[in-house]
Amino acid sequence: MARIRVPESERPSLLDIARLDQGINQRLVEALEGAPPALSVHALSDYINGQAFGIPEDEVRGIIGALITLSMVQSGLEFTPEELAQEIAQSTDLNLPDNQRPQLTTHLTDLLNSRAIAIAAKATPCAGCSCSPSASVS
Repeated sequence: MARIRVPESERPSLLDIARLDQGINQRLVEALEGAPPALSVHALSDYINGQAFGIPEDEVRGIIGALITLSMVQSGLEFTPEELAQEIAQSTDLNLPDNQRPQLTTHLTDLLNSRAIAIAAKATPCAGCSCSPSASVS
């Protein structure tokens, strides 16, 4: 499998996802499942922030943005959510203790399986536009 390079701009949000309590992650997954179709990071983040998770609004916006970017990368590389989550979690680009990597894999897999994330990713401009997926493969 290809090695994913995680851009610096996405690393803080991925670390936030890794550190989410399992219960909070499950609530986030459930909120995404109930989210109406959203065509932007801001619209989806606003909906999620309205669910009162106790996660700071800017952190939610970063997490949603990272998930949308990863969903675009996933589609472009034809990875399953599980494959991409494993690649990201094993990346040496993330300053993450080894004991938190399995949790990141689980959380990312759950979140990347969200239809709301997939819809927002498809609505986001991609390759050839001014906003292309920022992860690279080597």
